[in-house]
Amino acid sequence: NMLTRILSNGKRCSQRLPKYTRLINTTIAIHNCPNMHIIDIPFQGLYQNQYRWYCKKSSQLSLESEDVSALFSQALSLQESGNETLSAKYYLRVINLDPCLIEAKINLSNLFVQHGDHDSAEVLLKEALGISFAQVSDDFSEIEYNQNISIVYKNLAILKSDKKDTEKALDYFKKSYKIFPEEETSEFIGDIYYDTKDYEIAIGYYLKSIKINPSSTSCYIKIGDILANKEWKQYDIEAAIKYYKDALLVGDIPDVNFRLGNIYYEKEDMDLSTKYMDKVANSELSEPKLKYASLLHLGNSHSTKNIDKALDYFTRSLNFEHDAETYDVLSDLYARKNDIDSAIKILTEAIQYNPTHVKHISGIARFYFRKENFDACQSFVSMGLEIKRDDIPLRLLQGQLLSLKPESIGEAIYMIDMALSSDEKDLKPPYVVSFFSDALYHLSQCYYYEQKYDKYIYCLRESYTFNRENITIMNELGQVLLNEDETFDEGLTILKNSSIVGSAEANLYLGIGLSMTGKRDQAQVYYQKAEVGLAESDDASVLYNLYYNLGYFYNDGGNKKKAKEYLLKAKNIKEKYPEVIEHLIKYEAQPKEPKPDPTENEPKADPAIENYDTTMIEEKINNMELNAEDLEFLKKSIEKDSTLSQDDKEQMYKEIQKWAK
Repeated sequence: NMLTRILSNGKRCSQRLPKYTRLINTTIAIHNCPNMHIIDIPFQGLYQNQYRWYCKKSSQLSLESEDVSALFSQALSLQESGNETLSAKYYLRVINLDPCLIEAKINLSNLFVQHGDHDSAEVLLKEALGISFAQVSDDFSEIEYNQNISIVYKNLAILKSDKKDTEKALDYFKKSYKIFPEEETSEFIGDIYYDTKDYEIAIGYYLKSIKINPSSTSCYIKIGDILANKEWKQYDIEAAIKYYKDALLVGDIPDVNFRLGNIYYEKEDMDLSTKYMDKVANSELSEPKLKYASLLHLGNSHSTKNIDKALDYFTRSLNFEHDAETYDVLSDLYARKNDIDSAIKILTEAIQYNPTHVKHISGIARFYFRKENFDACQSFVSMGLEIKRDDIPLRLLQGQLLSLKPESIGEAIYMIDMALSSDEKDLKPPYVVSFFSDALYHLSQCYYYEQKYDKYIYCLRESYTFNRENITIMNELGQVLLNEDETFDEGLTILKNSSIVGSAEANLYLGIGLSMTGKRDQAQVYYQKAEVGLAESDDASVLYNLYYNLGYFYNDGGNKKKAKEYLLKAKNIKEKYPEVIEHLIKYEAQPKEPKPDPTENEPKADPAIENYDTTMIEEKINNMELNAEDLEFLKKSIEKDSTLSQDDKEQMYKEIQKWAK
C-alpha cells in the first residue's frame, strides 16, 4: 500500500520531471520509508538498478568527482532534501562533464524557476532542445529521449504561459504533445483554449486527456464547467451534469458536489441540491471555505421550509467564520419561530466579536421592544446612538419608546416622521426597511390613539408597502379596507395573502368580508378554517369575535340553532359588544353640548331620544334583544351627535342596518 501511494503521488506531483529523475525520486522515497527493505519490493530492471545505485552513492561526493551518475544522484538527493543551492552546484558540475545530459538541464532549470530566474531556466531548456538523440548516452532509448524533449517543450510552454505569451506557449505545448502525447500536456492546451473561450477546441483536448487517462477528473470537471456556462451557444446543463457525475465515479470530489448542488438548486430540485451540498458539508476532504459556503447554501435553501434545519446549518457555519450577516439571519430565523430569547442571545454573541456593530445592537433593542422589556430596549438604543447618532432604525425605535407615554406621543410622532422622511430610505438594506415597516405601523397606532384616522390608514398602508409578509399588518389593513366599498376588494386580496402564509385570523376576517358580499359558500369555507386554526387560541377577544360572527352568519342563513350555539359561546367568553355599538354607547355617555342661545331657532326635542330609557340599552345589546324602538334610538343618536363626521355616521348606519337584519 505504501509503495502504491508513493508511485501514484510521484506520478501526480512530478509531471514536469523526466522519467529518469522520477525513478530516482521514487527510490529515494522508498529508501526513506521506515521498515522498508529492498528484499520486500519486487523491483525489476531499471527500478532495481536505480535503487541499488542510490543506496551505493547516497553518501556526499566531492564536487571534484568525475562520476556523472554519482554526481547526478547526489544533486537529485540534495534537491529532494531542500538543499537547492548545493544541488544546483552539483547539476552544473554534471552539465560541465556531460553537456548532453538533458535531465540535468531540466532539473536545474526547475531550480532556477523556483528562485524566480526564468530567463536562465529558458536558456538551459533551449540548450536542451539542441541536443540530438545521437549525442545522448547509450543508457537512453529513443522513446526516453523523446519523452525528455517533450518535457523540455512543455516546461518552455509553462514559462511562456507565466509570461502571458499565450501564442508561444500554445506552440510549445503542441510540439510537446506531438512528440509524446501526455494527458497533462493535452489538458494544458485545453486550458489555453478555455481561457480564450474557444470552448469547442478546449473540449476536444480535454477529451484527448480523458482518452489517455480515463481517471482525469479535472478534465471531466472543466468540460462540465463549459457545458454549464449559460453564455456559451452550446450550453447543455444535462450534459454538464453527466460529466460532473463521471468525475465523481473516480472519487469523492467536494468541488464537483458543490457544483451539482448549485445546478440542482437552480433547477429547483431541492432534494438533490441538499443531497450534494450535504456531501460537501460533511466531507473530510472539503476545504474550510468550501464547507462554509455549502453550509450557508444549505441554510438559505431551508430557511423558507424548515427553520430548524436552517438554524442548524447556519449555526455550524459559525465554526468557520463569525460572519455578521449570518448572525443577523440566525436572529431573524429565531424571531420567525417566535423564540425572541434565542434571537437576543445570538446577537449578544455577535457583538462580543464586534462590539460596535450598530445593526446587531439595534436588533437586540428591537427584540427587547417586542418582549415589552422597554428598559432593556432603551439601554441598547442609547448604546447604539452613542456609536452612530444618525442611525435610522435606532431613531425609529427611540420614537416608538417615546410613544408609550401619552404625554410624549407628539414628540414620538415628530421623531418617527423625521426618520421616515429620510431621502436615503429607498437605498437602505432590507433590515432597515423592516425597521421602517415596524415604525410606520407603530406610528399608525399613535394616529389611531389621537383619532386621526386618515393618517392612521395612510401609515398602515405604508407599513404594508415596506413589509408584505407581516401578518399583523396584513390583517389590520385588510380589516380596515373592508369597511369601504371602493377598497373592499383590495382588503380581501390582502387577507387572502395573509391566509396563504398561515394566519387563522385572516380566515376569520375573510369569512366576515365574503359574507357581507353574499358569497356565503366561500365565507363558510374561511370560517371553518378560522375555527380550526383558532381552536387553541388563548386570545379571548379573537375567540369572541369568531363565535360572534359565526352566530350572525348562521342566523342570516336561517340556522337559528347553530346561531344560538355560537352566540352563547361568544357570551360565555367575554362580555363584549360589537365595536360600533360600543362606540355609540361611549358617544351617548359623553357630556352633552351646551344648549344653544334660546334666541336661536332650536329644533324640537326628538321623543325617540328624550323619552328613551338608556339604562337598559347595554343589557339588551348583551342579550341580543334589540327591538325597533332600540334601533330607532341608535339611529337618532348618530344623527344628533355633532362630534361625528358624515363618513362616520354613514358607516354606523350600515352597521345598524346589519343589526336590524
